[in-house]
Amino acid sequence: MAKPKQRTVRTIADFVKAMGGTGATAEWAGVTDGYVSNMLSRGYLPGGFHMRAYVELKRRGFEPSPELFDLQPDDGEFLVKIERARPLARRRRTEPRAAA
Repeated sequence: MAKPKQRTVRTIADFVKAMGGTGATAEWAGVTDGYVSNMLSRGYLPGGFHMRAYVELKRRGFEPSPELFDLQPDDGEFLVKIERARPLARRRRTEPRAAA
């Protein structure tokens, strides 16, 4: 029986694999392959990529783990809040009142 595809992304290695490899990750992030290789060797995703990585992984059908973002499992509640947040309602623009 075939092993089911891993959908939870817990580590940088999982992230790079989900993105399609080192080159694809580098292209997505706008950095060099060497930069991605350094992230892999350090096991660390720089903070500047956290939100973009979260959104991209969700778009691709993966479940980002709080561990990927160097959070404790209990800290992952903010991820749930992000998903449940409703967009801000747009305010209607009213025409300025005419001077009396």
